[in-house]
Amino acid sequence: MPVPKPGFEKKVFYVWFDAPIAYIAATQDWADADSARRDWRRWWFGASDVRYLQFLGKDNVPFHAVSFPCTLLGSREPWKSVDIIKGVNWLTYEGGKFSTSGRRGVFLDQALDLLPADRWRWWLTAHAPESADSDFSFSRFAADVDHDLADTFGNFVQRVLSFIVSRYDGVVADGGAPGPEEARLMEEIAGLTRELRDQHEALALRKTADAVRAIWKAANLYLVSRAPWTLIKSDPAEAGLVLRIAVNLIGVCARAAWAIIPNAADKALASIGEREEIPAFPSANDLTCIPAGRRIDPPGLLFGKLGPEWAEAQRARFAGEKEPARA
Repeated sequence: MPVPKPGFEKKVFYVWFDAPIAYIAATQDWADADSARRDWRRWWFGASDVRYLQFLGKDNVPFHAVSFPCTLLGSREPWKSVDIIKGVNWLTYEGGKFSTSGRRGVFLDQALDLLPADRWRWWLTAHAPESADSDFSFSRFAADVDHDLADTFGNFVQRVLSFIVSRYDGVVADGGAPGPEEARLMEEIAGLTRELRDQHEALALRKTADAVRAIWKAANLYLVSRAPWTLIKSDPAEAGLVLRIAVNLIGVCARAAWAIIPNAADKALASIGEREEIPAFPSANDLTCIPAGRRIDPPGLLFGKLGPEWAEAQRARFAGEKEPARA
């Protein structure tokens, strides 16, 4: 009889034999909700064109990389096995561990009661613990989402559309012809969207958020450098061109971010007349897709700012129970 390796006698399997089988059951539930169009077997049996990815905490990797595939192989049925496992490290809370028993940390149900999902999705993507553990704090969270979502993306949408409402009665302006600045912008957006696609394909969460942020920054820089609020005084036709490009940039920015912040991206796209169930991946060609004459419908404030006082109030609320002092 083989002798177990040191330490293996302490390993406990818990529910990991049958728990991953729930992935199949969940697919069946999803298909049953629209059985006329969905077939769960299509995803699991003989699915040569299905790419199966798993995103896991590092402690769950062995069960999904070894035991669950062994279960599928042992059935002697043609189940689809995983192609890529993306394992990540720990997310810590305010310098320590999350604790359900100690009520320390904000958990999913509480988080969604506190704020819409887009803010959490953005921060967790931008700070994913891919190569090392990552620490969550409310002060860092508030500062990051205020800067990225409120100041960079949300403010760009608000700034462009409110100007069109006030100066063009809410209609995308005609006039002007693209020049060197627009040619440079198109080349830049082409490069940035290629980078975004590369990071998506690499399953690089942080770098994907970085690529989205770079597109947002390019849009803001174009608007500031062209300054249509000044240009309208001397060359109204050129100002109309800049704002038309800016409206199209809203589409590029929203499509780039849709995989991370779908609710806000959908609102931004709807505001410029682009309603798509699943938006197409952005490209430089999107800079000319929205024509003059289209009426826009500003979505209001996409992201209100949270600020340091909000962050401090939440930090105190979710601090949990203090550990008793040791003798």
